[in-house]
Amino acid sequence: MFIAVLACGSLLSLTNDWVPVRAPEAWERTGHAALSGYDGFAWYRAFVQLEASDLARDAELSLGKIDDADEAFVNGEKIGASGTMPPAATTAWNADRRYRVPKAALRPGWNVIALRVHDSGGQGGIHQGPLRLTTSGGSRSLAGVWELHTGDDPAWATPEDVTGAAQAFLGRKPGAAGQRRSPVIREGSLEEPWQRGFDGKLVWPAPAERWTEAIPVGNGRTGAMVFGGIDRERIQINDISLWARSPTGRLRSPAPELLGKARELWFAGRIRECQDLMQREFMSTDLDASHQTAGELAIAMDVGGEVPYSRSLDPERGEVTVKYGQEHFPYRRVTRATPWAIETVIELGNKPLPPITIALGRQELAKGGARVEIVDANRATLFIEGTAVNGSFEGVRYATAARITILRGSIETVDGTAALADVGVTSPTSAAILVRDAKAVHIRVATGTDLDGIAAADVVADRLRQRKGDEALAEEVRLAGRDSPCFIRVNAGPLAGPIPTLFTLAQGGNIAPLLEKYLAFCRHLARSGSRGDPDAPDLPANLQGLWNEHLLAPWNADYHTNINLQMNYWPVEAIGLGSRVDALTDYIETLARDGALTARQLYGCGGWTCHHTSDPWGMTQPMGLTVWGLWPHGGGWLVRHCWEHYCHTLDERYLRERAFPLMRGASEFYLDWMTTDPATGRLVGGPSTSPENTFVLEDGSRADTGMGNAMDQEIIWDCLTNLVDAARVLSIENDLIVERAKAALEKLAWPSIGTDGRLMEWSRPFKEAEPGHRHVSHLYGVYPSRQFMAPNRSEYLVAARKSLDFRLANGGGHTGWSRAWLINLAARMRDAEAAYGHVAKLLTHSTLPNLFDDHPPFQIDGNFGGLAGVCEMILQSHEMRWEGNRPLFLLDLLPAWPIAHLPDGEAQLRARGGVEVTLRWTKGTLVSVHIASAVPLGDGTFAPLPAELRLRVPERTGLAVVAGSDGGLEPGDGNELVLRPSTGATDVTIRFGAPTGR
Repeated sequence: MFIAVLACGSLLSLTNDWVPVRAPEAWERTGHAALSGYDGFAWYRAFVQLEASDLARDAELSLGKIDDADEAFVNGEKIGASGTMPPAATTAWNADRRYRVPKAALRPGWNVIALRVHDSGGQGGIHQGPLRLTTSGGSRSLAGVWELHTGDDPAWATPEDVTGAAQAFLGRKPGAAGQRRSPVIREGSLEEPWQRGFDGKLVWPAPAERWTEAIPVGNGRTGAMVFGGIDRERIQINDISLWARSPTGRLRSPAPELLGKARELWFAGRIRECQDLMQREFMSTDLDASHQTAGELAIAMDVGGEVPYSRSLDPERGEVTVKYGQEHFPYRRVTRATPWAIETVIELGNKPLPPITIALGRQELAKGGARVEIVDANRATLFIEGTAVNGSFEGVRYATAARITILRGSIETVDGTAALADVGVTSPTSAAILVRDAKAVHIRVATGTDLDGIAAADVVADRLRQRKGDEALAEEVRLAGRDSPCFIRVNAGPLAGPIPTLFTLAQGGNIAPLLEKYLAFCRHLARSGSRGDPDAPDLPANLQGLWNEHLLAPWNADYHTNINLQMNYWPVEAIGLGSRVDALTDYIETLARDGALTARQLYGCGGWTCHHTSDPWGMTQPMGLTVWGLWPHGGGWLVRHCWEHYCHTLDERYLRERAFPLMRGASEFYLDWMTTDPATGRLVGGPSTSPENTFVLEDGSRADTGMGNAMDQEIIWDCLTNLVDAARVLSIENDLIVERAKAALEKLAWPSIGTDGRLMEWSRPFKEAEPGHRHVSHLYGVYPSRQFMAPNRSEYLVAARKSLDFRLANGGGHTGWSRAWLINLAARMRDAEAAYGHVAKLLTHSTLPNLFDDHPPFQIDGNFGGLAGVCEMILQSHEMRWEGNRPLFLLDLLPAWPIAHLPDGEAQLRARGGVEVTLRWTKGTLVSVHIASAVPLGDGTFAPLPAELRLRVPERTGLAVVAGSDGGLEPGDGNELVLRPSTGATDVTIRFGAPTGR
């Protein structure tokens, strides 16, 4: 077992002239100014900590492809070389480096891997993977951050003090208490034969013809859709804060007695009169603002003739590469997101590029225009600015700029109208340049708005300002260090082949190859669509995430809080991107400020509330028709994410300072808003709707307004229960709202079960107007809540299953996001066949050519809901018990995994309780699980695992042994195992034997 010291986030510490660089990544593309155009010698270094189990036999070091020649050293001993060094230099740039490492060259503790590299032209260094060290103790990717030093000194093969150099790079002492070991989970390599050919890239064989075929990249603030054209490239740009504004000041002020009057009408059976009163006195006019595009970048370059072509996305690096040309794809265009901008690089080997027109424009430039600024012979800036408008209402002031830097050649100003028209964009004016005889072109696109009160042009200027390479990389490493390297891999067989081919296989019944790529793509969307940087707050992902080509988008691409915004964040904790909740928490705090006014002025209640849709300014009033707008539960549902973030991270500071106040305010609203149902004597909410659904009255007409609707009661239960639990964690006593919540939970009405055994959506047995309605709101208590999952509530789970079956039998699940919700529900119900069927239908019926979710039209929530559903199929952890004030969670392994269809695979996911779980299964049986603490202590170490871990394993799982711990393993109830790790242990491995006969 070993630890590879590669990426250390903000703990990165540089020594002497060694600088951090990504590998694989050609050194000229790492952002270091000193490496731009550098040819000659350089050394790479990484540090690896090995244990005795790693030294039983020779190891193998795989270093991918290196340009041009290299010599590899381990602990100062040369173990191999490819190509030759000067003066008789020869290249081995396209050869895979695989070197045997004699076991005698390895030692327990810290080891240093050093590479002497020589480059004589082009892109130097480690430019392509895979990078991997395989020892007798396991296999581990070495991709990440390495040290690099220009020049040539044989002494660099090994520092005098390897441990000290490793400490400096790692930023912590080796062997410190709480240091987490790598998740090596079995003897030998983690790689199975079907994994050795795994290529994480997603490939398309042709350019995009329409927007839903383009590939998204983004940094949570600025996004781009890359079409990948050959001689006419279109890159559509977005800014998350670019919005036209809706009319403000529309919150109604109904007379205080009207809410009580509406309730009296409803309880008296005069439902239509109640609904009409609420529509007339409480509802505001519709939201008619929209998120808008930030512009279009067109690149025109005549290539001529038919050419081989490849367009690909590397989802882990967030990078789109377009290659084309007659031999070896000489044309190369790479587009990626940095923390501040979207960058595109155009190259043609060592040959000059043909003339290139680069144009920037937008369909509408209200109160703005376009201009070109020639900085010098090698640099120019294209600039467009204006105001986002909605009729006579003005939104944000925005600016989009593209800074072009060329290597050699010349720049001149031209008219870019034709270039934009060639990619299908009509712009009233444009900023454009013509580049001649350049060897390479670098384009950096930044956007900005005045949403925060800073002039849009100033924001863009700051984001375009040249930053030192070291600073840029350090920022990227800091942000990337907040992510966990979670993954899901399935036995997809040969994974080679473009996405259209994988769609064809899926239509024929083999969804595994497409599923593998789809899950990686969805995680890419989560990383790209939300920044998650607490030092630079951003808006959360909207209805289209970050990507929108319209001035008036479908449903305004706004923030729908009756499921869509929440679904965007369902998977982030499980896939190791919990930092993305920062952006969501920022937004919830904005909603709470406006929501306090809405609660007081509209309902006469304390606390805060939010209705079904909102905008960047945090509008919270109900709008439009009651059928969708009369739903004051956006806040109650959103604060569930605050509690989930605590459960996954055990971050008490976040819980105390940010989550608890929001949860308390949402709960206070419910405590003031609820009333007593005279028919039952129980507390109910209302009047409100069950999102966007209707029922049939006795006269045959439709209505939508109810009291005590199932979803109302489930969200209220969830909100109050989580508040009480949070108060217990924080040892908060004698808090008035918490005490009121405890009392209200005793009196709260639960949903009813109908005479046919189905869970009722409304509190009265109304006939459903749409038996196959797309929303399954009344099943909130199954997922995302845990209300119906307790063993003593099995009757509700059975009723929910019957209700779901009825909904599906009548055509439910026909939209992308709805189908995604069904995956999660089936997984919680432990129905592997149903979950697999919903996954297959999501991929084959509701996924667009670029893997975006198809509502239709495109909505991104289906992508995130689908990813969350597969996570639930693999690992669940919602069952909770208490140890004092600390919640403990049962780890349920493969609870709904379709082993008959996908028998082999592995996954690394985060679970509640602050742990990272790596599990592997083969031939339909669980092979091993590695559990590691994911609770950092702030000094580079991790908190110990809890004194007791409870696991539930699938049927037929064989006998288990514990590795790396002297803790005990005992059988529990049913298929449960009770593990007691060694005192202070931060990780533990369990290996399972052959299946039992159960």
